[in-house]
Amino acid sequence: MKKANAKLNKSTKPRYISKAERAKLDAEAALVAETTDVVSDTIADAETESDAK
Repeated sequence: MKKANAKLNKSTKPRYISKAERAKLDAEAALVAETTDVVSDTIADAETESDAK
């Protein structure tokens, strides 16, 4: 009976994320942030050049 109830009730704990997986996610997030910064800098430079004309 106890095992049957345990299967019905899902845990409220968050899923475990290993140290290696956290490092991988942090690296991907840093890459995305870096790419976003480069793109926004390029757009800002293009707007500045078009305003100067």
